Amino acid sequence: MHEKLRAALACLGGAALALALGAQFTRAEAQNTESRNTESRTTGDRQAGQRFRDQLAERMRERHAQQVAQADRQGLQRRSVVTPDGQRDYLVFAPPGGSAGRPVVIVLHGGTMNAEAAMTSEYGGIWNDRAGRNRFTVVYPNGSPSRTNPDRRNWNDCRAPSVRPGDGGFDINDPTYSAADDVAFIRMIISDLTTRDQVDAARIYAVGSSNGGFMSFRLLREAGDLIAGIAPLITGSPALDECRLPTIRRPIIFTYGDSDTFIPMRGGCVAGQFNAACGQGRVEPVTQTISYWKRYLGADRETTTKIPDRNRRDSSTQTQTDFVNQEGQVMLRVVRVNGGGHTAPAPDPAPPFAARVFGARNADRPAADYIIDFFGLAR
Repeated sequence: MHEKLRAALACLGGAALALALGAQFTRAEAQNTESRNTESRTTGDRQAGQRFRDQLAERMRERHAQQVAQADRQGLQRRSVVTPDGQRDYLVFAPPGGSAGRPVVIVLHGGTMNAEAAMTSEYGGIWNDRAGRNRFTVVYPNGSPSRTNPDRRNWNDCRAPSVRPGDGGFDINDPTYSAADDVAFIRMIISDLTTRDQVDAARIYAVGSSNGGFMSFRLLREAGDLIAGIAPLITGSPALDECRLPTIRRPIIFTYGDSDTFIPMRGGCVAGQFNAACGQGRVEPVTQTISYWKRYLGADRETTTKIPDRNRRDSSTQTQTDFVNQEGQVMLRVVRVNGGGHTAPAPDPAPPFAARVFGARNADRPAADYIIDFFGLAR
């Protein structure tokens, strides 16, 4: 068709025009070919990405099943309470000898994860072991089910619903958005533990990663009367915040990775690499989070320690900074994982298939261990 058109134009004396159009047709054909090739590569990348995600999910399911079975043999309890949002469930792992008079660590899973994932994978699956060694009870609550998958749970943290595009809020149409009263849920769990198990009500701590870390900040701000301290990891401060200001000072140990692409250190969209519309809200820079809490906690003196690089295979290191108040108490401890991604430090580096998505996982010092030490739970 193109050759016939060029010949017809040449016969009409438009040889130059024919040559120009011919060049345009040639470029258009090349662009069409490149576009088809690009589309083919994009389709191939999507298919490869889906295969990778399926493999990752299958490996996680296998590991979860093995560790949950082991926990069941060791006396893992499944409990539930009826809240204004309906029945909510959680897991309880008590040390030998029971929970009476013992401290409690509430471990809040990350977004789209669940209680079993918090127990088996998010911290290297070591919380039950550490609870047994140090004689405290560990609790794993379940967030609200995602709209698209009931096994994927989420917390209603301090990220406020978006009012208009670009305001930094959480899009209520995002499948991970939750409006559940999770503070009421955690209060009911604590009431159950104090009445049924007679735990030490003065030593109840909240630990959370990512969405769970956001939620731990909410607990400090809205249930600080029940929480003795928090340990938020790989999380931050929402740009559009709906929570009340804190009224009680409690110690905080905060962990972040400076190469985290899900919660960017310099601020920005949450999981922006998967969500160009910024539907899960925006976070402030980490420096702003640290400045706010050290100011609120009255901790203006600081000392920084470089943690020994015990594992050279994890592509990361830890730096710890303590912020001390006028009474000499460490009210804020910040653990920066240099080169760390969206993962909590654990006993082993992340396997390659996980590191490709979440980034490097530090293995110099597991988060569970330094959190236990900070709260004075080590025996």
